[in-house]
Formats: sequence, C-alpha cells, structure tokens
Amino acid sequence: MPACLLYGSADQLVKKFVVSIPAIFHLNLTPMIQHFKNFNPSLGLFIIRIALGFQMILHGWPKMSGGAEKWAKLGNKMALLGLDFAYTFWGFMAAFAEFGGGILLVLGLFYRPSLFMLIITMLVASVYHWTDEGYMSGSHSFELMLVFIGMFIAGPGKYAVSTGRK
Repeated sequence: MPACLLYGSADQLVKKFVVSIPAIFHLNLTPMIQHFKNFNPSLGLFIIRIALGFQMILHGWPKMSGGAEKWAKLGNKMALLGLDFAYTFWGFMAAFAEFGGGILLVLGLFYRPSLFMLIITMLVASVYHWTDEGYMSGSHSFELMLVFIGMFIAGPGKYAVSTGRK
C-alpha cells in the first residue's frame, strides 16, 4: 500500500516527514529559527568582502608582480573594446584593480571605487573569454562582475573601515 494512502495525501505525507525529521535526531530547531529571524546583512557583506577580496588578491598578485611585459599582454585585451593604445597602462590598471582592489575590498576602504575598477576588469575579462574561447569560459568573470555590481549597490555594511558618508 502506498504511504500517501496512509496519510490521506502527498501533502500530508510531506508535512509528517518534515515535522518528524527534528524529532528523529532530537533537535530543537526553535532557537535556530529565532536566530534566522534576526538576519545581519552587514555580517553577510563582511564575509563576502573578505572571501572575494582575498581571492582577488591571489589572482592579482601574479599579474602585479609580472612587470611591464605581463601588463602589456593583459592590456592588449582592451583592443576588444576599441582601445588599441597604452596596453601596458591598461594591463597595470587590471592588475592593480585585482590586487589593490582586493586589499581595499577586505578592508572596506574606498569600497565603491575599488568595486568599480573590479567591475570594469571583470567586464573586459568576460568579453575577452567570450570572444576567444566561448561563453562558458567567461562565465566566471561575468558572474563575479554581477556579484561586484550587487556589492556596489548594497554598500560595505557596518563592518568596514570606511562606511561611506554619514
């Protein structure tokens, strides 16, 4: 005999199963549920800032320490956007955006300017990967760009060196 016939309907079966899970493990979920009623967006932003900031530092350091030859190689991607000059400058700016922007992101200092540089860097990286290797190879940089845009809009939160204008 199907289990849903014992409980009357599939909905009743699911409710019975979900309600019985905490009882099986002798869990009292009430404190956890009460805790989640008091979300802390600033703590969430802090965790995201730290995690992505360190990742950008790790990605940016080899580019930053690569010198003018590495910067010129990075900067020539700007030709995809019609900027076919000063490749070394553009490459340095990309390296600085990742390395320096990562440091600033961790600290929450110059938050929006550093995110703006990271957004532009991820846009160029996305366009490069899409035109060179296809959409899926550029999806990581595109996803990061979208996260950085969301962070730009949300602000640094209260756990930052600089929380903006008062």
